[in-house]
Amino acid sequence: MVGFLIIGGVGFTLLIFTWIVGEMFDLGHDLAGFVGHEIGTAGVDLGGHDMAGPSPFSSRVVFTFLTAFGGGGAIASMYGQPMGISILFALAAGLGMASSTWLLARLLWHRQSSSTLEMSTLVGRKGRVVVGMASGAVGQVTLLVGGGSSTFLARSKGGTIAAGDNVEVVDCDGDTLIIRRDS
Repeated sequence: MVGFLIIGGVGFTLLIFTWIVGEMFDLGHDLAGFVGHEIGTAGVDLGGHDMAGPSPFSSRVVFTFLTAFGGGGAIASMYGQPMGISILFALAAGLGMASSTWLLARLLWHRQSSSTLEMSTLVGRKGRVVVGMASGAVGQVTLLVGGGSSTFLARSKGGTIAAGDNVEVVDCDGDTLIIRRDS
């Protein structure tokens, strides 16, 4: 029973430490160069979902396993179970808690949003010119994007456009919007 308590105590201490300072190591990524592929994307099919996200071998998952393994084994030993049954109970507890931790981490990872903006999604939007431009020259335009206004580089498609004019985005060229005066 003492061995299980030591394993659980070490796992719990390291788990708390990772919650304070962040991941200590991530075996899914650090070991990837050694193995030749990223363990976190080893082709596990989760019902058509991609495997991107936290590795099942992240330090938090490993330390959760150690904590539950030690606790489960200690509980089984405390109730007088033989060592073989205590180890099986410890493995079941460790795998169950580690799997739950990994699935929760994946759920949270997939719920996060991205701030990436595809410039092509701005075509058709209307905005206002901040810095005027001659035909073919670069200026700036402000558009409503994602609940706020953002300023982008813009080029006029035919004719001079003055600051304050209302415009429509008709195309994009890299990170520069092609605009025309709104009619």
